[in-house]
Amino acid sequence: MYSKIKTIKSNAKEQLLSHMWTAVFFTFLFYLLTNLCSFCLMVFPGSESILDMLIYEFTILMVHLFSGLLQVGVASFYLKIATGKEHCSLFDLFHAFSNGPDRAIKVSFFIAMIRMLCTLPYIIYVLYFMPSYSMEQLLRMDTNVLKSLCIAYFILGMGELLFFLIYLFFEPIYFMLADMPGLSAGKAIKMSIWLMKGSKVRLLWLNLSFLPLQFVSLFTFGIGNLWVTPYINTSKACFYADLSAKRLNQ
Repeated sequence: MYSKIKTIKSNAKEQLLSHMWTAVFFTFLFYLLTNLCSFCLMVFPGSESILDMLIYEFTILMVHLFSGLLQVGVASFYLKIATGKEHCSLFDLFHAFSNGPDRAIKVSFFIAMIRMLCTLPYIIYVLYFMPSYSMEQLLRMDTNVLKSLCIAYFILGMGELLFFLIYLFFEPIYFMLADMPGLSAGKAIKMSIWLMKGSKVRLLWLNLSFLPLQFVSLFTFGIGNLWVTPYINTSKACFYADLSAKRLNQ
């Protein structure tokens, strides 16, 4: 019998309490590195041609691969907190760089490809079907501009929703890479799907349960996320520890 979501969150809160400030600094460091990557994308020149779009998508892929390496470190850090078996430190963020980085890169590439396929309709619409507008038309925001933008954002939103639902199959995968050093990328993908069998709705409810806290953190200009994110990640680590222990013993 799996632990209830309420129990998982309660255990996560208890385990996190003695590591909170370390987790806050850890989260700040993670955000700093990932936001630097996002800044590189922001200064990228406008996608005015297919070549520009391809270069832009390749840059996004590189950012995802780097972020995947860090995600294994995030998983390692919070798994240590959730289990209480090992001492956690800021250096855990770079765990994957010296512990099978190729596995993290392969898994991140696989997930990035899924995301790219989910957002492919949006890319096709923007490149081939969405009319080109001048800056003056965009500033006026007439009916045609609003219609085109609404269609584009609707397609993008549906793609992101589809990716979110598919990713439920693979959410434990970075914890698995941190927890099982000998596990190959291919086996991790297959095992993650097997592990999540019958637990996707539970994980969905766990994710949705944090929406009120994430909404409140908006009023702190995102600063509150330095405390909310550790709580979320520790809960997911506890969820994985509970799930893996009971699934592997079946």
